Amino acid sequence: MPLSPESSARARLLRIEDTHRDEPALLESLIASRDAATRAAAAVTVGRIAARAHLPSLRRLAVDRDPTVAANALFSLSLLKDTGAVAIAVTALRAGPEQAIEAARLLGELGDRGRSSIVDGLGDAMLERSAHAALLLAAARLRPVPAAAVTPYLSRGDSALSWRAAYAIARGRSAAGTRTLLAQWVSPWSAVREQVARGAIRTIAGDSLGALALDVLQRLVVDTSAHVRINAMGALASYGVAAQAPVVSGLADPDVNVRVSASQALAAVLDSASATWLGVFDAETSFVVRRNMAEGALTHGVNLAARAGWAASARWQERAQAASLDGPGPAVAAAARLAFWMYDVDEGVRAAAA
Repeated sequence: MPLSPESSARARLLRIEDTHRDEPALLESLIASRDAATRAAAAVTVGRIAARAHLPSLRRLAVDRDPTVAANALFSLSLLKDTGAVAIAVTALRAGPEQAIEAARLLGELGDRGRSSIVDGLGDAMLERSAHAALLLAAARLRPVPAAAVTPYLSRGDSALSWRAAYAIARGRSAAGTRTLLAQWVSPWSAVREQVARGAIRTIAGDSLGALALDVLQRLVVDTSAHVRINAMGALASYGVAAQAPVVSGLADPDVNVRVSASQALAAVLDSASATWLGVFDAETSFVVRRNMAEGALTHGVNLAARAGWAASARWQERAQAASLDGPGPAVAAAARLAFWMYDVDEGVRAAAA
């Protein structure tokens, strides 16, 4: 049975994508197809193979009457980082949700060339909620993040917009928006509080907000959401010894993933006092958590492998960990220690020692 014209067109587009080689005449004919699905697929293909020769045609498709065609064209324009399509993207922000999302993505991909349009869009009360949501994610790609345009959305009472605003400030490590972000630790939405924790690291808070950020993190490590507590543990590591108490307390968290995060932060908040390491190590039973502790302790010159009895364990994972802990140090001494493990019966242990 012969293929339909639409199926034949799709097959040709797949061939172009597989070979990553432009076929100008064919692509232009498919871009001009009367079938919307074919035009939409052709628009994506242009972006995937980075065929900049078709930019004029993509710009025309970006205002196509079919929303999917227009959105796909805008998507490809963003892949190609077409600086000549800024005005098209600004207009598309006022089209349907499909086009607005891709238009915002395009502006974000353009960096500073799209900055003023993103800022203007965030301040435009006439735009649809979907456009504002997409623009917030686009703003997250800018350096520096336009904090003055983003922070008003933190307290809009809309979880989707608040989360995106918090994400933009945290991801962009925006010092200008940090104080406003920290105030959202009381947000009713855990997704927002997660971003507050991420944005409270020492390098962002600096000297002026360091004490406030540390206080916020100490509150978030007892949050009702495990995801928030995990992020808070990660951020606390950036405060060093000042965060020792909340990090150590996290080792008693009922959620093992929080304990894993706390164990990964230990090396940053504890010193070389072996008694402290032994105390937290003995209180834990999870191998994953103890492994993290042992790796952190080794950076301070404390080897916990003997304490755990891993070298003589029947479990290959524990012997492999003992082998990996024998690796650091002066090369000659380390090689002598690792030679023992090369005769282990398990390939995983030998690989750890290699």
